[in-house]
This record gives sequence, structure tokens and C-alpha cells, in this order.
Amino acid sequence: RETPLHLVQTPANWPSMHPSSQVPTETSNPVEGVDYPVNQMLSVETGTIELGKPPNFPSFGWDNEYGHRTKEVPPFEASKFM
Repeated sequence: RETPLHLVQTPANWPSMHPSSQVPTETSNPVEGVDYPVNQMLSVETGTIELGKPPNFPSFGWDNEYGHRTKEVPPFEASKFM
């Protein structure tokens, strides 16, 4: 969430929270590697990428997706899971 919590309000027409939401459970404090997988970082080597699509591409695309461009990408790390 980007909005400061003090500015967040529950809409008046929303129902109350279910009582079970207030009962602590074993997964109330999830543990990495037990309740969800360890999200390791993967190394990605430097390389060349090609971006873009032709004007006659058969499906929808935003205006910034069209054209063609080749870029060199330096090495980086990315998480295995989002």
C-alpha cells in the first residue's frame, strides 16, 4: 500500500469482518520455507534484448509496445517468485 494508513477508510456499506479473522492461527505469522517458498534471487547474465512489435501485430498493444529496439542489459538479480 502506498497510501498512508491514517488516510485509508473502510466504505460504510462494507460488511463487518468475519469473526474468524480475529482468531490467531498457526499461519498468523507465516514462516519462510514452511508456509511459503524461499524466494531466492537468481543471477541474470548480461545480454542483448529485443523489444517491440510490428504495427500489424494481430492483437492489442499499448502505443509504447510498437516499434523495434535492441538494448544491452547489464547483469542483475531477480527474485524467483514475484
